[in-house]
Amino acid sequence: MESRKIERAFIILITIVLGSLFFTLFNTLQRNFADVGVRLDNGTMMNLNAKNPGELIKTLLEKGYYFEDKKDVNLIEQTVAKGVKSFKEPLDNVGELNKSKFFVEADYAFASGGQNFKKRASDSRALLGYTGDDSLRFTQERNRPPQLPAQTDLKLGVHSISGKIIDTTNKAVSGVLIKLQMIVPQDSAYVDDEVEVKSAGLTSYVRTDANGNFAFLNLPEDKAFELLPLKPGFQFGRSQGIQELQKDASFTFKQTQHTIRLFFCKGF
Repeated sequence: MESRKIERAFIILITIVLGSLFFTLFNTLQRNFADVGVRLDNGTMMNLNAKNPGELIKTLLEKGYYFEDKKDVNLIEQTVAKGVKSFKEPLDNVGELNKSKFFVEADYAFASGGQNFKKRASDSRALLGYTGDDSLRFTQERNRPPQLPAQTDLKLGVHSISGKIIDTTNKAVSGVLIKLQMIVPQDSAYVDDEVEVKSAGLTSYVRTDANGNFAFLNLPEDKAFELLPLKPGFQFGRSQGIQELQKDASFTFKQTQHTIRLFFCKGF
C-alpha cells in the first residue's frame, strides 16, 4: 500500500514537471509567432505561397543583406518566381528552394548571376573535371572543339576500355570528349619495365561517335584507369574506372544538364 502512494506521488511530480516544460515551450513559441505579421509586412519574413514570391524573396534578401551583388538577388528572384509556378500544391517549407525544381543551369548562373553565382558555377565546373590543363578545354570545347576519333589504339597492352554516352531518354549522345587517365600510385618510387616507362602518367582523349560510343584500345595490363566525360553545360555523374585492368571493360555514362543549387547554405 505504501509503495502505491509513492508511485502516485512520483506520477504527480512528473506530471507537474512535464506540464511546466510544455507550458514554457508554448509561451516561447507564442512569442516567436507574435511578430510574424509585422515581419511579413516589413519584408523580413515571407510566405512562399503568397502572391509574387519572387518579389517577396528579393525584398527579404535585400533587407537581410544576404548578397552583396544585386545580380545574385535578381537571379534568385527570377528562379523562385518561375519555380513556384511548377507546383500544383502549396510549398511545405523553405527547404523546397534547394530541390531540383529550383536548380539553376550553371552556364546561365555564370552569365547572369553576380559574384556568388559566378564563383559557385566555376567551382562546380572544376568538380566536373575542368581543372589543371583541362581548365582551358572548357572554352575550347564550347567554341571550337578539335576533331578526334571515337577510338584510339595505345599499343601498350592487350585489353581495352570502351563505353557509351546516353541522355536522360536513353538516346546516344555524340561529340562528347572522353578523357582516359592512368592512375599511378602515389607511392610508386620507380617503374620496373618498358611498358610502365612509356605509360606512366598516361592521358588520352577520344570523342563519341554518332552512336555515342568510344573506345581506348590495347591498354597496359593491371593498371588503374579513370574515365571522365567532358562537355560544357552538361554533367555525367561520378567518374568511372577500373582498379586493375585484367580484361576488357565497358562503362556507360548518362548526360544531364549541368545545374547548381539555388542556395549554397544547406540549412536554407
